[in-house]
Amino acid sequence: MLISQRIYLGRGTYIKFLVRQYFEKNSFINRNHLLINNEPKLLTVPIEIKNHLQLKIKDIKISNQTNWRRKHLQSIHLNYNRSPFYKKHISFFEKIYTEKWSHICEINIKILNYILEDIKSDTKIIKMSELEVEGKKTQLLVNLCKKLGCNSFIFGKNGIDYADLELGKKENIKFLYQEFNNKNFYNYQKFKFKGNISVLDLLFKMESSSIKEYILSHGKILNLV
Repeated sequence: MLISQRIYLGRGTYIKFLVRQYFEKNSFINRNHLLINNEPKLLTVPIEIKNHLQLKIKDIKISNQTNWRRKHLQSIHLNYNRSPFYKKHISFFEKIYTEKWSHICEINIKILNYILEDIKSDTKIIKMSELEVEGKKTQLLVNLCKKLGCNSFIFGKNGIDYADLELGKKENIKFLYQEFNNKNFYNYQKFKFKGNISVLDLLFKMESSSIKEYILSHGKILNLV
Protein backbone atom coordinates (compact mmCIF):
# COMPACT_ATOMS: atom_id res chain seq x y z
CA MET A 1 0.00 0.00 0.00
CA LEU A 2 1.36 3.39 -1.02
CA ILE A 3 0.29 6.63 0.64
CA SER A 4 0.81 10.26 -0.25
CA GLN A 5 2.66 11.97 2.62
CA ARG A 6 -0.09 11.11 5.09
CA ILE A 7 1.05 8.83 7.86
CA TYR A 8 -1.32 5.88 7.77
CA LEU A 9 0.40 3.44 10.10
CA GLY A 10 -1.01 0.10 8.99
CA ARG A 11 1.16 -2.89 8.20
CA GLY A 12 2.99 -3.08 4.88
CA THR A 13 2.58 0.58 3.98
CA TYR A 14 4.89 3.14 2.43
CA ILE A 15 5.01 6.91 2.77
CA LYS A 16 5.70 8.53 -0.56
CA PHE A 17 7.97 11.46 0.27
CA LEU A 18 7.44 13.82 -2.66
CA VAL A 19 10.91 15.24 -2.99
CA ARG A 20 10.30 15.71 -6.74
CA GLN A 21 7.35 18.01 -6.15
CA TYR A 22 7.84 21.75 -6.18
CA PHE A 23 7.94 23.65 -2.92
CA GLU A 24 4.69 25.41 -2.02
CA LYS A 25 4.48 28.66 -0.11
CA ASN A 26 2.90 28.37 3.37
CA SER A 27 3.12 24.58 3.30
CA PHE A 28 4.22 22.48 6.28
CA ILE A 29 7.41 21.27 4.61
CA ASN A 30 9.52 23.64 6.72
CA ARG A 31 7.25 24.52 9.64
CA ASN A 32 4.80 23.05 12.13
CA HIS A 33 2.88 23.96 15.25
CA LEU A 34 4.03 23.19 18.76
CA LEU A 35 2.20 24.04 21.94
CA ILE A 36 4.04 26.97 23.52
CA ASN A 37 2.51 28.23 26.76
CA ASN A 38 -0.52 26.11 25.87
CA GLU A 39 -1.00 27.97 22.60
CA PRO A 40 -0.19 26.63 19.10
CA LYS A 41 2.82 28.49 17.72
CA LEU A 42 4.66 27.94 14.46
CA LEU A 43 8.25 26.79 14.57
CA THR A 44 9.85 27.43 11.20
CA VAL A 45 13.04 26.15 9.64
CA PRO A 46 14.28 29.10 7.54
CA ILE A 47 15.05 28.33 3.92
CA GLU A 48 17.01 30.09 1.22
CA ILE A 49 14.35 32.01 -0.68
CA LYS A 50 16.14 32.68 -3.97
CA ASN A 51 13.90 31.08 -6.61
CA HIS A 52 12.57 28.71 -3.97
CA LEU A 53 9.11 28.47 -5.54
CA GLN A 54 10.75 27.17 -8.72
CA LEU A 55 12.68 24.47 -6.87
CA LYS A 56 11.72 20.90 -6.06
CA ILE A 57 11.51 19.95 -2.40
CA LYS A 58 14.68 17.88 -2.63
CA ASP A 59 16.58 21.01 -3.70
CA ILE A 60 15.30 23.37 -0.99
CA LYS A 61 18.24 24.48 1.14
CA ILE A 62 18.09 25.55 4.75
CA SER A 63 19.27 29.03 5.62
CA ASN A 64 21.66 28.83 8.56
CA GLN A 65 22.24 32.58 8.86
CA THR A 66 20.24 32.61 12.11
CA ASN A 67 20.49 30.21 15.05
CA TRP A 68 17.08 28.65 14.42
CA ARG A 69 18.25 25.31 15.81
CA ARG A 70 18.88 26.81 19.24
CA LYS A 71 15.48 28.51 19.21
CA HIS A 72 13.71 25.24 18.35
CA LEU A 73 15.52 23.26 21.01
CA GLN A 74 14.83 25.92 23.66
CA SER A 75 11.14 25.89 22.74
CA ILE A 76 11.00 22.11 23.13
CA HIS A 77 12.84 22.24 26.44
CA LEU A 78 10.81 25.06 27.98
CA ASN A 79 7.46 23.58 27.02
CA TYR A 80 8.01 19.85 27.42
CA ASN A 81 10.66 19.43 30.13
CA ARG A 82 7.97 18.43 32.61
CA SER A 83 6.23 16.07 30.23
CA PRO A 84 6.38 12.37 31.18
CA PHE A 85 8.50 11.23 28.22
CA TYR A 86 10.75 14.24 27.83
CA LYS A 87 13.86 12.42 29.08
CA LYS A 88 13.27 9.54 26.69
CA HIS A 89 13.31 11.71 23.57
CA ILE A 90 15.24 14.88 24.30
CA SER A 91 18.67 13.38 23.53
CA PHE A 92 17.55 12.63 19.97
CA PHE A 93 16.41 16.21 19.43
CA GLU A 94 19.55 17.60 21.01
CA LYS A 95 21.51 15.63 18.44
CA ILE A 96 19.22 16.78 15.64
CA TYR A 97 19.67 20.43 16.54
CA THR A 98 23.41 20.10 17.03
CA GLU A 99 23.91 18.97 13.46
CA LYS A 100 24.07 21.57 10.71
CA TRP A 101 21.57 20.54 8.05
CA SER A 102 21.82 21.63 4.44
CA HIS A 103 18.46 20.55 2.95
CA ILE A 104 14.98 20.57 4.47
CA CYS A 105 14.07 17.08 3.27
CA GLU A 106 17.01 15.57 5.16
CA ILE A 107 15.92 16.74 8.61
CA ASN A 108 12.27 15.92 7.88
CA ILE A 109 13.04 12.33 6.95
CA LYS A 110 15.41 11.90 9.90
CA ILE A 111 12.72 12.95 12.37
CA LEU A 112 9.98 10.91 10.65
CA ASN A 113 12.10 7.78 10.71
CA TYR A 114 12.80 8.26 14.41
CA ILE A 115 9.10 8.58 15.20
CA LEU A 116 8.11 5.57 13.08
CA GLU A 117 10.76 3.42 14.75
CA ASP A 118 9.84 4.61 18.23
CA ILE A 119 6.15 3.75 17.86
CA LYS A 120 7.08 0.45 16.17
CA SER A 121 5.36 1.18 12.88
CA ASP A 122 6.13 -0.98 9.84
CA THR A 123 5.52 2.03 7.59
CA LYS A 124 8.53 2.84 5.42
CA ILE A 125 9.53 6.15 3.85
CA ILE A 126 10.56 6.19 0.22
CA LYS A 127 11.95 9.03 -1.86
CA MET A 128 10.50 9.38 -5.32
CA SER A 129 13.84 10.74 -6.46
CA GLU A 130 15.44 7.35 -5.76
CA LEU A 131 12.96 5.40 -7.89
CA GLU A 132 13.28 5.12 -11.65
CA VAL A 133 9.61 5.83 -12.29
CA GLU A 134 8.19 8.10 -14.98
CA GLY A 135 4.72 9.47 -15.72
CA LYS A 136 2.50 12.37 -14.81
CA LYS A 137 -0.38 12.82 -12.38
CA THR A 138 -2.36 9.59 -11.79
CA GLN A 139 -0.24 7.60 -14.22
CA LEU A 140 2.82 8.37 -12.10
CA LEU A 141 1.05 7.08 -8.99
CA VAL A 142 0.01 3.90 -10.80
CA ASN A 143 3.58 3.36 -11.97
CA LEU A 144 4.85 3.87 -8.41
CA CYS A 145 2.43 1.26 -7.09
CA LYS A 146 3.56 -1.23 -9.70
CA LYS A 147 7.21 -0.52 -8.96
CA LEU A 148 6.69 -1.21 -5.26
CA GLY A 149 4.28 -4.08 -5.66
CA CYS A 150 1.38 -2.17 -4.12
CA ASN A 151 -2.26 -2.77 -5.00
CA SER A 152 -3.69 0.41 -3.45
CA PHE A 153 -2.91 4.10 -3.03
CA ILE A 154 -4.13 6.35 -0.22
CA PHE A 155 -4.75 10.00 -1.05
CA GLY A 156 -5.49 12.88 1.24
CA LYS A 157 -9.19 13.69 1.47
CA ASN A 158 -8.95 16.02 -1.55
CA GLY A 159 -7.65 13.26 -3.80
CA ILE A 160 -11.05 12.91 -5.46
CA ASP A 161 -10.47 16.31 -7.05
CA TYR A 162 -7.55 15.11 -9.16
CA ALA A 163 -7.39 11.30 -9.14
CA ASP A 164 -8.22 9.52 -12.41
CA LEU A 165 -10.48 6.82 -10.99
CA GLU A 166 -10.96 5.06 -14.33
CA LEU A 167 -7.22 4.65 -14.76
CA GLY A 168 -7.01 3.12 -11.30
CA LYS A 169 -9.72 0.57 -12.16
CA LYS A 170 -8.06 -0.23 -15.47
CA GLU A 171 -4.72 -0.90 -13.78
CA ASN A 172 -6.28 -2.79 -10.82
CA ILE A 173 -5.05 -0.19 -8.33
CA LYS A 174 -7.52 0.63 -5.56
CA PHE A 175 -7.72 4.35 -4.79
CA LEU A 176 -8.51 5.20 -1.17
CA TYR A 177 -8.39 8.29 0.99
CA GLN A 178 -7.69 8.99 4.64
CA GLU A 179 -10.22 10.87 6.72
CA PHE A 180 -8.81 12.17 9.99
CA ASN A 181 -10.83 13.41 12.94
CA ASN A 182 -8.90 16.46 14.14
CA LYS A 183 -11.71 17.59 16.42
CA ASN A 184 -11.49 14.60 18.76
CA PHE A 185 -7.81 13.86 18.28
CA TYR A 186 -6.66 16.50 20.75
CA ASN A 187 -8.96 15.41 23.57
CA TYR A 188 -5.93 14.11 25.46
CA GLN A 189 -5.17 17.77 26.15
CA LYS A 190 -6.64 19.56 29.14
CA PHE A 191 -7.97 22.27 26.90
CA LYS A 192 -9.79 22.54 23.60
CA PHE A 193 -7.65 22.88 20.51
CA LYS A 194 -9.03 23.04 16.99
CA GLY A 195 -6.31 22.64 14.43
CA ASN A 196 -3.14 20.79 13.57
CA ILE A 197 -0.17 20.31 15.81
CA SER A 198 3.09 18.40 15.48
CA VAL A 199 3.16 14.74 16.51
CA LEU A 200 6.04 15.75 18.82
CA ASP A 201 3.39 16.81 21.30
CA LEU A 202 2.16 13.22 21.49
CA LEU A 203 5.70 11.90 21.59
CA PHE A 204 6.53 13.78 24.79
CA LYS A 205 3.18 13.19 26.49
CA MET A 206 2.11 9.65 25.62
CA GLU A 207 3.65 6.20 25.99
CA SER A 208 5.19 5.17 22.65
CA SER A 209 3.32 1.86 22.58
CA SER A 210 0.00 3.76 22.69
CA ILE A 211 0.69 6.44 20.06
CA LYS A 212 0.21 4.30 16.95
CA GLU A 213 -3.18 2.96 18.02
CA TYR A 214 -4.24 6.39 19.24
CA ILE A 215 -3.54 7.89 15.81
CA LEU A 216 -5.25 5.02 13.97
CA SER A 217 -8.32 5.29 16.19
CA HIS A 218 -8.94 8.84 14.97
CA GLY A 219 -8.68 8.14 11.26
CA LYS A 220 -10.31 5.83 8.76
CA ILE A 221 -9.56 4.68 5.23
CA LEU A 222 -12.40 5.01 2.72
CA ASN A 223 -12.88 4.18 -0.93
CA LEU A 224 -12.32 7.09 -3.30
CA VAL A 225 -15.46 7.10 -5.43
